[in-house]
Amino acid sequence: MGQVSCPALSWTLILISALWLGAASESIAQPGAVIDLPKPPKYENRTLASERTGAGRINPVKKVQQNIITRYNFYFNAANELDEVIESARRSSKFDYSRLLPFEEYPLESTAAQKEELDSVILKCNNGILLHDLRNDWVDDLYLLMGMAYFHRKEFDSACIAFQYINYAFQPRSRDEIGTDKAIGSRLNEKGNVYTISTPEKRGAIPRIFSHTPARNEAVMWLLRTFIEQGRMNEAGGLIETLRRDKSLPERLRPRLEECQALWFYRSSQWDSAAIHLEGSLPVVSNAERPRREFLAAQLYGKAGMAEAAERMYAAAILHTTDPVMEAYARINQIGLDIEGADSVRIRRSLADLDRMSRRSRYEDYRQIVHYAAYRLEIKRGDTLAAIGQLQRSIRNSGSDTRLKTLAFRELADIAFRMRDYSMAADGYDSVQTDLLEASDTQQVALRARILHRVASLLMTVRRQDSLLRIAALPETERREYVLKLSRALRKAQGLKEEAETPISTAASPSILKDDAPVNLFEANEGKGEWYFYNGSLRTQGFRQFQAKWGKRPNVDNWRRLAAVEAILNAMAQSAPGSAGDPGKPAITKAPEPETTTGPQDLSFEGLMEGLPLTDSLRNLAHQTIQTSLMKLAVTFREDLDMCQESVVHLSSLLDRYPQTMLMDTVLFNLCTCLRQTGDMTRFEFYRRELSSRFGRSPFLAMLENPVGVREAQSAERREADAQYDRVATLMVQGNFEEAMELKRIADSGYGRKYWTSQLQYLEALYLIRERRDSLALLSLKGIRDREPGSPLALRAAELEKVLARRAEIEEYLTRLDIKRYPDDSLILPPVEPVVRSAAPPVKDTAAANIKPLPASDSAMARVSGPPPAIQTDKGSPRTVFLHQPADSHAVILVLTKVDVVYRTEARISLNKYHQATRPDAGLTAVATSVTDDIKLVRIAPFDNLSSAMEYWRSTRDAAAKEIFPWLPAGTYRFLPISLPNLELLLKKQDINAYMAFLHQSMPDEF
Repeated sequence: MGQVSCPALSWTLILISALWLGAASESIAQPGAVIDLPKPPKYENRTLASERTGAGRINPVKKVQQNIITRYNFYFNAANELDEVIESARRSSKFDYSRLLPFEEYPLESTAAQKEELDSVILKCNNGILLHDLRNDWVDDLYLLMGMAYFHRKEFDSACIAFQYINYAFQPRSRDEIGTDKAIGSRLNEKGNVYTISTPEKRGAIPRIFSHTPARNEAVMWLLRTFIEQGRMNEAGGLIETLRRDKSLPERLRPRLEECQALWFYRSSQWDSAAIHLEGSLPVVSNAERPRREFLAAQLYGKAGMAEAAERMYAAAILHTTDPVMEAYARINQIGLDIEGADSVRIRRSLADLDRMSRRSRYEDYRQIVHYAAYRLEIKRGDTLAAIGQLQRSIRNSGSDTRLKTLAFRELADIAFRMRDYSMAADGYDSVQTDLLEASDTQQVALRARILHRVASLLMTVRRQDSLLRIAALPETERREYVLKLSRALRKAQGLKEEAETPISTAASPSILKDDAPVNLFEANEGKGEWYFYNGSLRTQGFRQFQAKWGKRPNVDNWRRLAAVEAILNAMAQSAPGSAGDPGKPAITKAPEPETTTGPQDLSFEGLMEGLPLTDSLRNLAHQTIQTSLMKLAVTFREDLDMCQESVVHLSSLLDRYPQTMLMDTVLFNLCTCLRQTGDMTRFEFYRRELSSRFGRSPFLAMLENPVGVREAQSAERREADAQYDRVATLMVQGNFEEAMELKRIADSGYGRKYWTSQLQYLEALYLIRERRDSLALLSLKGIRDREPGSPLALRAAELEKVLARRAEIEEYLTRLDIKRYPDDSLILPPVEPVVRSAAPPVKDTAAANIKPLPASDSAMARVSGPPPAIQTDKGSPRTVFLHQPADSHAVILVLTKVDVVYRTEARISLNKYHQATRPDAGLTAVATSVTDDIKLVRIAPFDNLSSAMEYWRSTRDAAAKEIFPWLPAGTYRFLPISLPNLELLLKKQDINAYMAFLHQSMPDEF
């Protein structure tokens, strides 16, 4: 006999086993799956294989055939595709281990996004069911896959229907029960049991190998998951309790039930029960998912206050995980547990473990996490300096992890703020990417960054002036020696030559003293075969000549040189005369005052000496600067940061240093206010009596004794001041500058500067620029930037300051150009090319839909196709009325009423800048013209039709007061759409009121 090949033998044994199993029992067939499928008329006479399913027993050979085809042609492919969807979602999932982990291994949003793949799974399941005999063993599995696909599409209603159908249609039935209704979990059935709803599964190795496992028990588990996702917690809880009591539930599904129970408790925020049941589900979890569940279980134990169980699960997660991020956070959280007996020994041991992790190449890409974990541990044991060092290492190793880098900068800034290192805190808050923070944190970080920059600048001013005063007080010999030493150190750090450089002999290099005679380094080597860099004498000569020309400049980058300068300054400050380490000697700060630095600092000896206050006037100016800065610091801490204790420190320092300060009444008032707020009533009464005895009629005393009455009086005063300054602004805009300036002088004499507005200052600056009083204009522009930093008006003021700094250069350049320009008040407008349109076929305009949706009976655009609202003139006669023609080329006009040419020009410039920023490709231009003496126009064009003009009109109308010209009073301008023919007619008629009436008649809902 010939030998049978192994594959053939295997298929033969499988076929015989399947035939034996098919003939042995009818219970393997699935008689509950009956489909009533409505078909399209084209396929009404075609019969599907599922429709040919008989009522009796299935032929064993046919059953084997149907099982094999259904399983391997449909179920296998559908199951693989669903697994790929889940695996893709799992790979894309990233977890934030600093927060409570989500329960699911992957979010359903990730699977729902793969709609096409899940549709393919459902289609394969449908085909597998409809194209085969319904008595094969894989119909219930196909329904299960279909329900899982709907579940992962987040279509929970459809998934629930599929799982419930499996639960009912494929429940165990005897031969007599086939075709009859059967209640689940009821004693009404034959052999019914109210505590049993599961399908019994065959036990033993051989039955499990050769028999098909029913999908109904799996479907019940998925039905339970679906109930929880739908929020049907009561139904899910009842089903959980029933399954827990069900003795027929297979042991293999007990961990799955534990998982569902854990999810139910997790969604109900019952952390202890969720952790216990989640731990019970671990035996069936894959090795890849196990560490994450152990980490989550530890988190849940921690939230429930079960510290020992949490530590045990964290240790298990550390043991099983291959993710260094999870390991680092597990160690962090482990130390953070409030375990009895936990001490610094455990923290040091964990820090040593983290230090070893940071040194391994395996964790090279995760060092930022490791150092951040070490920071948390250092904070735990109270070592703030070590914590700052760990944060800085985390930031240096952050790479592309912007979220953790932002978190580290935020923590570093908070620590520096608590330590009162406001310069470091300001830099830290500046480095935070606020878009990665919560909305509330974003506002706090931005506010602190802005305020702390001002605080750091004021502190730097005080330290700098103190240092300069101490150096100036030294004897001349000692002062010159100290400044010379400092100059050399600073120049060396910058890579510059020392001023007292030892000259090199001219005999050795006769040409190096002549800048106009370049040295030929290769001259001695010409005609020889030896290369320059191999000739030791030539290399030595070139090196000396390079040093003579460029000095001993270190081979480092600019930012390293700057860091070296700051390091030298800090070191000099510690060892300088007057520093904290050497009493009686002046200290040197690490950088000049920010607001006084306008360019590169002169680091020569003469340059540093010139900056010292060596005369009485300069010393008085330095002392005044210190007093003003301390006062501003105190007010900033009290009003902006609500830190009265810090404000008291600076106010007390001001009083101690300057007992006869000119700011005494303000200092005493602020001291009283802060001391009352902090509850120090003894010192409050002392300083209040001091204020009363020295300044009995001061308004500050009235503010302390009757704050409500003073506030009411101030409110009335503000209303009066606002009315006067509004009148000043109106007069300025109208061009009545003399009257406006006189009225402003009267108002300033009564109110000072406290009621000035940025709008008023900008208007004044434009007037002063026209009068060529640039120094006063610069003061007004700087006041805007100080009052509203970062605002659109402040940005515009900064641009004007740059232009004023180059005014002479710009004017000289413009005078050399021969530019033909239209006068601002000219009635002649540059032509606008109309949009070329095809004559046929006519295109129906869609302006009605784009302007504003209105009811059909009241829509202005619904009347476009009808006769125009104005009376028509005879053919050939000139136009005398405005016409509503939405399809024509349009413009938008800015109508300025009683606005001087200074502000009209500025408005036109602002419009052009706005167009460049928001519509760079639109080709819009803003051209000024005149209607009457009081009414001027700025025409913005071109627009294809009314719809595009209206779109521009809406957006620009809303942005005008905030972005384009916030300095212009709202009642002096308005935007209007207009067709080019109507614009020509308007310029002829010079009647803006008639055009306004026409717009109101044409589009009453807009105008």
